[in-house]
Amino acid sequence: MSEYQYYEFLAIDRALSKEQMAELRALSTRATITPTRFQNVYNYGDFRGDPKRLMESYFDAFIYVTNWGTRWLMLRLPGRLLDVGTVRRYAFGVEDKLDAWAKGELVILSFRSADEGGDWEEGDGWLTSLVPLWAELAGGDVRSLYIGWLAGIQDQARLDGADLAEVDGSEQWGEDAEPGEDVHGPLAGEVEPPVPDGLGRLSAPLEALADFLRLDRDLLAVAAERSTSMPAAPSREQWERCLRDLPAPEKDALLLRLVADGDTQVQAEVTQRFRRQMAAAGPGVSQTSARRTVGELLRAAEDRAKRRRHEEAERKAKERAFAEEEQARARALCLEGLAGREEEIWRRVEALVEAKKAKEYDDAVRLLGDLKDLAARAGSAGEFAGRVGELRARHTKKPSFVQRLDQASLTGK
Repeated sequence: MSEYQYYEFLAIDRALSKEQMAELRALSTRATITPTRFQNVYNYGDFRGDPKRLMESYFDAFIYVTNWGTRWLMLRLPGRLLDVGTVRRYAFGVEDKLDAWAKGELVILSFRSADEGGDWEEGDGWLTSLVPLWAELAGGDVRSLYIGWLAGIQDQARLDGADLAEVDGSEQWGEDAEPGEDVHGPLAGEVEPPVPDGLGRLSAPLEALADFLRLDRDLLAVAAERSTSMPAAPSREQWERCLRDLPAPEKDALLLRLVADGDTQVQAEVTQRFRRQMAAAGPGVSQTSARRTVGELLRAAEDRAKRRRHEEAERKAKERAFAEEEQARARALCLEGLAGREEEIWRRVEALVEAKKAKEYDDAVRLLGDLKDLAARAGSAGEFAGRVGELRARHTKKPSFVQRLDQASLTGK
């Protein structure tokens, strides 16, 4: 079977020049290259370029998806909007899962996930769903960093031997560990980074990131228990106060960048300033509550998964019981309508069998099922068995019909 490697790069902040597009064409003769996009699929061979170097020089977003389970997302932001140190607060203890590095005034952020048991999947469409994370990060929303950290400790726990089971097609925590048993390896004692606000109600791009990184939803739900609600969007009056508090020289510089340079990052910078002011005015519970260890988070996720599976099993059992009751009531009504017409139905059975056609045989067997249930209600099951035996004996030269009788357990032999 051939390989599948999907590469896609996107320029967000500024378009590529003709010279840059020519440089990229030298790396691939088959790639789709536009002033904002580089995309190619490899079924044999490998891409000649280095994605990290291309992100440093050309692009603001990148995605890589393979049929052997590797997923890789990179985003490039100005260093004044995303600090490497901030990213690394969420990357400690998890090698190569969430990382960032500086290149001049830029910061490149990297998320990785690997699942060797995954199904073949296409990469097209992922970047469209994930690229809005760039704007969220630029505005100071670090929920994606916490999600990256969660996915990293989840993957590391599996590598360290945590007992994980696949339930209903999705990765879930196992049920075999004894209470208090440390099944999560050396990461168990690590302490979580600050829990950002709004983790319990994710935006569409954050939902896509959780799916892209294969983040266990029980683990995410447990982590979100310590997260306060996302602050409401600032009102016009709040924006007025924020802008009024800006020193005049800084305000003039921002306005000049916006008007003269067309700098699209000005809004993100002002939004970050507003976020910092709000945080300083009154930190949420998530910023002041005690942080949990990795082991505590994973055990809580296991417990939640067990409760959820138990509740799901109970719900399905109730649904089955209700469906069976409904079917029984419907069957009872049907039989009440047929009561007293037994001889008419027997004659109809005989006529259907004489037709010597598959559909008529099926209809005859269905009517015999009705007669069997009617006989059971009337206490005449023995009489029914005798008449079926006689019917079978008269039509032994019709093997298709006899076979249907046997399969339906209606024979009188």
